[in-house]
Amino acid sequence: MRYFGRFMLLTLGLGVVAFVLSSLPSHPVVAAAEGPAVTVVNTPLPVNVGNFPSTQAVSGTVNFGNFPSSLGVSNMSGAPLYVREVDNAAHHPFAAGLSTGLTCTVAPGSGVCNASLSVPSGEELVIETVSIDAFLSPGFKAIGIIAVTTGGTGMACTLPLTFVDTISGFDQWIVTQPLRLYADPGSTVGVSISQNDTGAGGTNQFEISGYTIACGAGTGCPIP
Repeated sequence: MRYFGRFMLLTLGLGVVAFVLSSLPSHPVVAAAEGPAVTVVNTPLPVNVGNFPSTQAVSGTVNFGNFPSSLGVSNMSGAPLYVREVDNAAHHPFAAGLSTGLTCTVAPGSGVCNASLSVPSGEELVIETVSIDAFLSPGFKAIGIIAVTTGGTGMACTLPLTFVDTISGFDQWIVTQPLRLYADPGSTVGVSISQNDTGAGGTNQFEISGYTIACGAGTGCPIP
């Protein structure tokens, strides 16, 4: 009888616990959303971040400033897009010589004569050809010289002359030399004849040809 009473009490207790548990509200368990894993290595410097997804969506509006309100480029057969090389030598030819007064005469006792031209401001002068036609006293010899300033540094090139003939009492010496020299904007290009004696000579003529390039502000010829 004693064991039966204990069994009844145990059964009643279990029934009460089951009733209490059944009356409690139930809540579903929601798993946390799993984001991409981020691994940081090599700290403190440098820091490498890996394990990002291959693509990353961006929401909202992305704005880029300093763009024109509209930009259109087309290259259709009916309306082709023309491209022009603005620094092409043919677009900016340069020439100076007898017609511009680029001459000099060796004075008695000097043995040297000089002539010069000014490079336009804001432009670099590229010299491609120099021609000299010198008239010296018979028996004299001479060399031609051209001097420029390039990147703020002065330099001079010597040009050997070749005897041609004696004309009107003077020996004619000439040279036509292809070269490439760069003269800074606003600088002076000098040409001269230097004889091996101080006797007087005739009128010496110089011809210079090339082209100019538009320059920006600064030393040398920065891009505008």
